[in-house]
Amino acid sequence: SHPQVSCQGMANKRIGVLAVQGDVREHLRSIEENGALAVKVLQKEQLADLDGLVLPGGESTAIAILLAATPGFIDALRSFAASKPVWGTCAGLVMLADSLTQSSQKKGGQALIGGLKVCVDRNHYGSQCSSFETPLVATDPALADAALYPFIRAPHIASVTDTAAVEPLAYLPSDAARAHPVAVRQGNILATTFHPELLSGSPWMSYFLTRVVGQ
Repeated sequence: SHPQVSCQGMANKRIGVLAVQGDVREHLRSIEENGALAVKVLQKEQLADLDGLVLPGGESTAIAILLAATPGFIDALRSFAASKPVWGTCAGLVMLADSLTQSSQKKGGQALIGGLKVCVDRNHYGSQCSSFETPLVATDPALADAALYPFIRAPHIASVTDTAAVEPLAYLPSDAARAHPVAVRQGNILATTFHPELLSGSPWMSYFLTRVVGQ
């Protein structure tokens, strides 16, 4: 059991999942399991009616290309993320980052939503074959559990560029120096390098709904 805030009162909250690519279905299910209304977002016009938005994992370059096919979509997401609750997992975190490491840069650049004061190394741990599962060391009791969280071609937070604004929420057990958080919060933005939505009963969606959307 988790010492987390109840999700009661979430029934009227509309939480979108950007549905251009990635593990959309798992996030939709997790939102509904936590008592909120899940909305599959395919058009920028849908953003206006949302109380929060999830940017799922997938392939950040493919997501950026698909978004670029709709004029104004990236700008609409930037406006949303500037003030409204948003959670990026894996590739979603990459999209929210203000900057990428030199080795992560794509030829010709990549359109990022930005706003999160971190520098990210894409696919830091290697290919799909280098994916792994691990417990986490959470900094908030509401997020503490013994689950093994999947890191699938996961990005790496190389550095936090504004330590006053960005709150680390979890680290890998191997990171004794606590130099590289694997989950952070910056006001209205939550970001995780791993995939909580793949685990049933994970406290992360509850945290997003109660602490970030419900703040």
